[in-house]
Amino acid sequence: MIAVVRPGARASLLTLLSAALLFAIITGCLARFDAARHAGSRHEKLYLPSGLFLREATAGFREVAADWLWFQAVQYYGEYRLGRHDLAYFKGMIQAVNTLDPRFLEAYRFGALVLATDMEDVAGGVEVLKRGIQAIPGRWILPFEVGFLHYILTRDYRRAAVWFEAAAAAPDASDFARRFAAFARRRAGDLEVSLALWRNLRDSTQSPAMRELAETEMARIETALRDRPGAVAAEGAVP
Repeated sequence: MIAVVRPGARASLLTLLSAALLFAIITGCLARFDAARHAGSRHEKLYLPSGLFLREATAGFREVAADWLWFQAVQYYGEYRLGRHDLAYFKGMIQAVNTLDPRFLEAYRFGALVLATDMEDVAGGVEVLKRGIQAIPGRWILPFEVGFLHYILTRDYRRAAVWFEAAAAAPDASDFARRFAAFARRRAGDLEVSLALWRNLRDSTQSPAMRELAETEMARIETALRDRPGAVAAEGAVP
């Protein structure tokens, strides 16, 4: 007897097989990396499927795949903070998450911050945020984060002001964005302002990893304020 498979069942079976293959590929890549890490290699070659490949392969369950890969990216970053490896594959993981779930706002924010601070790739961080602005238009927080990177890291206050003003013009803009738009236009940055920006980030994020990153940067600034000759550390008052 020849078994007859209904078209719908065949499609479901193919979807399941595609999902199994996808997760086997990603898990295999991460397993190879983990094995290389424990063997003492910090630069073992690892091939992670591109975001576009993942998007096609996960049709129907992209958000689930994005959540799973996001968890892996955060865990990967956490292990970096423990000194277990570098961040060679972080950018590719974040790009894949962005592609799988273009409206996952926290992934853009956290990815940009790690690129700009830990990896010293401000341009890469701005690129991630601009990708988020295109995917989630009308939200104040993403253009504000671009201004944040320019204000804190590149000290290009004019460019920061342009982005703060774009954030302030968004329909959901907060008073915080409006105040910094004005402030960046009239004054160069200082440590107190940097502390206020990081504190706002810490208090507004829903990501524990991003909160930890903000607290680390705040601690550095607070130390610098205490060590600054003749200066009294402010409590991060927002202008």
